[in-house]
Amino acid sequence: MPAANRLIKSTSAGKTGTAQVQGKADTSLFASYAPMDNPRYAVAAVMEESGFGAEASGEVVRHVYEMLSEQPLTDVSGA
Repeated sequence: MPAANRLIKSTSAGKTGTAQVQGKADTSLFASYAPMDNPRYAVAAVMEESGFGAEASGEVVRHVYEMLSEQPLTDVSGA
């Protein structure tokens, strides 16, 4: 299996969050890294006034990983 396809098929780790400001709609946050067992990428999204946790920002992060899987992977570890 090509390395790029393994990124999407592997597990990722992530954390959702919701920021609240008086008088404004909730802000959605999601931070993630993948693959979980040997991280090569970290992605974070903040969507102002877009709803709870992963509802909006989680979809953005998923889309970034999908785009990464279509590109050749580059070793950024410096090794």
